[in-house]
Amino acid sequence: MTLRQLEIFLAVADNQSFSKGSEQVSLAQSTASQQIRHLEEQLGVRLFDRTTSQVALTAVGKLVYEHAQTIMQQVQNTHLAIKRFQGVEQAPLLCAASTIPACYLVPGLLQQFKQHFPGIKPQLLQGGSTMVIDAVRSNQAEFGLVGMYQPDPALSYQAIWTDQIVLVAAPGLIDSPQPITPEVLSSIPMIIRESGSGTGSAVIHALTEIGMTENSLSVYAKLSSSEAVREAVIAGLGAAFISWLAVKRDCEEGRLVVIPVNGLHIQRRFYLVTRYDRSLSPAAQQFIDLMQSSIGQYIKTDDGQVP
Repeated sequence: MTLRQLEIFLAVADNQSFSKGSEQVSLAQSTASQQIRHLEEQLGVRLFDRTTSQVALTAVGKLVYEHAQTIMQQVQNTHLAIKRFQGVEQAPLLCAASTIPACYLVPGLLQQFKQHFPGIKPQLLQGGSTMVIDAVRSNQAEFGLVGMYQPDPALSYQAIWTDQIVLVAAPGLIDSPQPITPEVLSSIPMIIRESGSGTGSAVIHALTEIGMTENSLSVYAKLSSSEAVREAVIAGLGAAFISWLAVKRDCEEGRLVVIPVNGLHIQRRFYLVTRYDRSLSPAAQQFIDLMQSSIGQYIKTDDGQVP
């Protein structure tokens, strides 16, 4: 049994086709079929049920498939470990970030990083804070940048800056030169983020402190990203609580206005999250060092501790 045979076997199984599977591994179909026959002879089992229109794994084929996936993943991990050992000149950078840092922080940092390490190949996963934390926990990313703290004995959190969340709306939506009351807030059509976002969690916590809940709001729409929320607010569909980083330019250029609410001040910390049991690659450590030394160029930092 060879790694090449397992690679061909997985390709045929994933595509449920000898022709598509052989194409995926850059082989002629006859060669791929021959390799599968040799593998079946070596194992003494039939791996596929073949018909004129379909290729399907047998019961034992499914068992072999699970083990083959594990083997090939270990091979990939070995190659990755070697690249990490060799340093940061030719290596991947596997990171994840929630919407605000992914859109307004990471791109500028990557531009600086590229100047020093042009051979690095960044791979950035973007999603809600919960998704990012799961990615770090499952080793899909070496580190994450999130606006939510979820206690986990496997994870380390380091607070790296504080974000201000403001209520914004298109000019004219709310005719009030003074801060509005919570009662007025409850009557405004609101655009909110989906559950699992750091922004949403921070807003709900702050509302609780002034005697309100999410149910107290007149929710017009629930959207999946800060950018979608921002565009909806600019279009005049309602007001929204959004990171100041995301709307600073819009407010300066008059597309949006900040609406103060009596007694409501929303801040949230952003965290660098890593696994306790995993050493960072040289590429990841270099990027984190750059971020910690450069972040003041983008936003005001905060030296607060994890709550």
